[in-house]
Amino acid sequence: MYNYVGILLCADFFVMTQGAVRKLVKQSLLQLGQLSDDAEPRLVWRSGRSSNRNKDLSFAQNDFWSTLRNELKTLADELKNKPRDHGKMTFLGEMAAYAGQWDSKSHVVAMEFASIARNWANDLKKSIDSTDAVSPEDQHMIASQRAKCCLFYMYAIVCYAGSVKLSVHDAQEICGLSILAESCRLFEDPTPYDVVVRSLTVFTKEILAARMRELMIILRKDTQILDSAVKHVLQQAPKVLQWKRLSIDGKSTNCFDAESAEGDLYSINLLTGTVLFNGLQPTRLPNSILNNLLYQRTFPNRVFEVVLTDDGKLQTIRTIQGFRYNFFFDRSERLIIQEAKVWQNDEESYENNSEFELLDGTLNQVQSWGIDLPIRLQCMYSHWYCRALKCITLRPHVFNQHAVHFLLLNADQTSSWDCYQVPDHLKDEDVSHLLSETRLSTFDRLVLVSNDSAVFEIMSHFDSPSFIHTFLSSHDTKNLIFEFPRFDLSFELLDGKLHSRDYLGYFLAPCQQLDNHLLGFENYMILQQNDSRFACDKIIVPVGTITQCKGKIAIGKSPDAGCVLHVHAYDMHRRLNSLEASSVEARLQLASLYAATGSLLPEHGSKVSLCTCVCVRACCCVCVMTVWMPFISMITLSCA
Repeated sequence: MYNYVGILLCADFFVMTQGAVRKLVKQSLLQLGQLSDDAEPRLVWRSGRSSNRNKDLSFAQNDFWSTLRNELKTLADELKNKPRDHGKMTFLGEMAAYAGQWDSKSHVVAMEFASIARNWANDLKKSIDSTDAVSPEDQHMIASQRAKCCLFYMYAIVCYAGSVKLSVHDAQEICGLSILAESCRLFEDPTPYDVVVRSLTVFTKEILAARMRELMIILRKDTQILDSAVKHVLQQAPKVLQWKRLSIDGKSTNCFDAESAEGDLYSINLLTGTVLFNGLQPTRLPNSILNNLLYQRTFPNRVFEVVLTDDGKLQTIRTIQGFRYNFFFDRSERLIIQEAKVWQNDEESYENNSEFELLDGTLNQVQSWGIDLPIRLQCMYSHWYCRALKCITLRPHVFNQHAVHFLLLNADQTSSWDCYQVPDHLKDEDVSHLLSETRLSTFDRLVLVSNDSAVFEIMSHFDSPSFIHTFLSSHDTKNLIFEFPRFDLSFELLDGKLHSRDYLGYFLAPCQQLDNHLLGFENYMILQQNDSRFACDKIIVPVGTITQCKGKIAIGKSPDAGCVLHVHAYDMHRRLNSLEASSVEARLQLASLYAATGSLLPEHGSKVSLCTCVCVRACCCVCVMTVWMPFISMITLSCA
């Protein structure tokens, strides 16, 4: 029977994912066969010790183990980059582990299968940790991936079946795999792998139980194996712990515990792979935190595994992009979220003393402490306060985006704060570097200007004053910078003129009213050229839907502070005194504006009515882009 095993394996005949096939092959390999004539009889076909009565029973002479080993090695090379065929791993890993008991070179192949399965699991685990579960479908996908990751770690454990003597490295691998497999059992939702996971869990527990006596002998000499094993789940664990084996009624168990210098208790059960921190398993954040508005605002659709520290905080068991987070409620039932940067090297991990605390930036609470901030800075950013550095950093909402957009510093230890805008090329620098005098001197500083100022009165025709930011220039504190962040436009006050920083050579015209154009429409800005020899005005108009309200024509803009808006730039023809568009879309919007603001009276320049001009402007675009036909139809209806 065993001859056929080698033949069918070479022919790739086995359906390795079928349980029945695995049972038949095990029956073939586990048969006793002929015994040798030695004083201590041995299994002839497995050990290669031939019998005087039947010498052709020895597989060593027929080179069976060599053939089986080469086939398993070939299959391992094929399987290395094909995790989709993971169902074969139980069959092949168990076969290689069994062959390794009788052929030392086959044990090397079994360890290669174990390495392949563990690499699959590690790659998948990294993918899970970096995935955001935005929708229920994503959450179900992550649950399936965690189940698959658990399977991969158990595949690796299967490769250590049998009776080959374990080395210290093997013991370290088995302890780590047992803990990693158990840590991945948080599936949350039913998955297609649940039945396979339950079945393989029973099998791996049998393997671990059979190996436990040998593991305990090794751990008696070297408990540092447990130090590396516990760090797979609890990264904050100290580098070295003094482990003690637990006993119940005088009988030793498979459990160890150790107490850190900080008083934290670490416990491990090697048979089940369970790790406890202060008597509790790593668990998910409770619903009281997950449903909190502050948490949902900054950690959308994220659920962390945490442990309870001795000071009552829920701490993430692993770092997220180099940061560790603490969650807890204070006495007033206010959620506190803390963030600390952690550096990890081969020997130890170091935590930055500059811990940041997330301020409550929800709509109802931000007004209590940040009412003087512009509305965009209140609602578009998360606000992290560092008591050690006496600063507040404004970052994007999502917690794992650490680019600093604005810095708030406590001015001279008073109740007032200075707000600095961080340039784009420095946003990813460490906060401590940004706070240096050389860095701060290059940042523009936010100032509050009265909304009834003359400049704001002009600019309010283009966008709401609440969305306009004013800064003191870092180059000259006498110069002001006015920003329209929603439109990505800005002007700098130099020599009494507001110079455009986007359209070089232009400044904001003193008179912001067009003659004989777009009467009743005010949502635009007029720019003039600095060089009078090439004087050509530029008209900046927002892109949007044209509306009419109380007899005035306007372009509707979103009230959302975080929306991104665009503009069309029109050039005023020097001789014809007409607006010239640079694109089809801009021309169509201009035609629509003329239709909305025009009348049946003839235009001063062309001597024809504006309705006629509209039709001409729109029809010029028909042959260019037929996709705008519905828009042109709308213009025609407006003319009618």
